[in-house]
Amino acid sequence: MLSIISSLSIFGSKAQSGLSTDPILFAVLTSNENELANVGDINKVKEYIADKELSEKELLDFHIHMGYKTQNEMVDYIKAQNDKLLFLSKKYNFSQYSESELLEQIKNGYINKSPQQRIENDCQSVWLNCLAAVAAQSVIMHASCIPFDASIFLGIICHGAVLTYQASASSNCTSAYNRCRGAIAN
Repeated sequence: MLSIISSLSIFGSKAQSGLSTDPILFAVLTSNENELANVGDINKVKEYIADKELSEKELLDFHIHMGYKTQNEMVDYIKAQNDKLLFLSKKYNFSQYSESELLEQIKNGYINKSPQQRIENDCQSVWLNCLAAVAAQSVIMHASCIPFDASIFLGIICHGAVLTYQASASSNCTSAYNRCRGAIAN
């Protein structure tokens, strides 16, 4: 994945400030969370993308399993997210960031977008940081899908893979949180 991103020249070595508090980044992160919450059948999405190709029937059904009413709705969502990511990339000159700096900026953005969320214990802190790291990685992965969006098939497979990663990794964060709470309670 990194080689794809590097070839897009969105990583460099100098961090700029402002990205982690940008309302457009907050919108991207919130939209990703909403997409994840509305997934119809994540197991079907995983099944469809496992062989890295979609049959005609799978392509016709894919949007339903991703949680969209129509294929156009899904394509419009991806285009809107891509437009926001490209805007942010241009505004903050992503080529000036190293991968770790960009991940940190987006992770901080995830935390900054909900400053009213109270952290009541160490378990919640670990959980929030885990979810923030997953969200940041997912944003970068979605950005790496942009070149594949020219081909509906490849774009759908790429974004579907990101969504399955985000669902699985977010679930791992919640499991770790629940284990932590159980350890504290005992």
